[in-house]
Amino acid sequence: DIKILQLSLRSADLCIESGTLDLSLKILERAAVRVERLEIFSGDDDVPIGRTLSAKYYMLRTLLAWHQTRPDLAEHMLCMIPEEAINNDLQLASELADLCYNVGQQAFSKGQFDLAAKWLEKAAKHNSRSLNAGDENSPNVKLRLIILHMTVRAYLEQNSGESRTKSLQTLEILISYYPNELAVLILWLEVMMKQGNPDHRIFYNRLETLVHVIELTDTNIKIILSYIQKLQEWSIEMCVRTLEQLLLRMPVLSDNEQWIDRLFVISIRLSTSSGVADSLSLLDAVATHLYDYLMKPLSQTTANASLIVRLGINP
Repeated sequence: DIKILQLSLRSADLCIESGTLDLSLKILERAAVRVERLEIFSGDDDVPIGRTLSAKYYMLRTLLAWHQTRPDLAEHMLCMIPEEAINNDLQLASELADLCYNVGQQAFSKGQFDLAAKWLEKAAKHNSRSLNAGDENSPNVKLRLIILHMTVRAYLEQNSGESRTKSLQTLEILISYYPNELAVLILWLEVMMKQGNPDHRIFYNRLETLVHVIELTDTNIKIILSYIQKLQEWSIEMCVRTLEQLLLRMPVLSDNEQWIDRLFVISIRLSTSSGVADSLSLLDAVATHLYDYLMKPLSQTTANASLIVRLGINP
């Protein structure tokens, strides 16, 4: 029975992949008899493989039901998977996480965000079971990032009070695992920009981290500037400090002096229009650091701007 069942499950899986769902259903219906017999009559030595095959059977029934556009049946079949099999088999837990993620991803792509969030939650649960402590290089660690990232987006798309709360809770879990991951930082900043009154110091710290990890393309610099514009509502000093970090990265990754000029002029505009006395001295320090870092004279535009600041003239 075991070998026949293994062959049946492989055949059913291939049928689902090829889109021959009716044939897959017929194979699984016949396999169900062997699964039931295996669950009842297995000896002690066969219990682990019996549980594994039973789990794989219900996983295929779950996948088949989803492809048949029967989400309720898919959830029912998912609940039939033996918990003992998943708890004692990291590989099986990983396969189940993949299955739930794929269902959630497909639901998300169809705009079924409530359904997507539900399946992505299941994916996160089984993914956590598949992770070994300290195994940070496992593909499942990367999958955890993808699952949690999409879960946050699925909650945000639902646009309800409860879903927004869940999105923030999941986002905090996500950033606790991946504090320096580019996609996570951008998602966090985007969500916080839409919040009424986030902690601006945390916003500044995350933005500063983003400045250090992001590739400085024209598009990405413009994205950073949009975040700096939001930060301007809370603290000019934090804006100027962020611009300083951005300026000091420019010579390393780009020889585009136009960006250096533009960013420095933005710093001047922020400082001189803020009415904050310390911002001028801060900007003077930025000019000095930039000059020391470049180890060459600034462009004429930047030098003139620096001179204006040093003289304390408000242009």
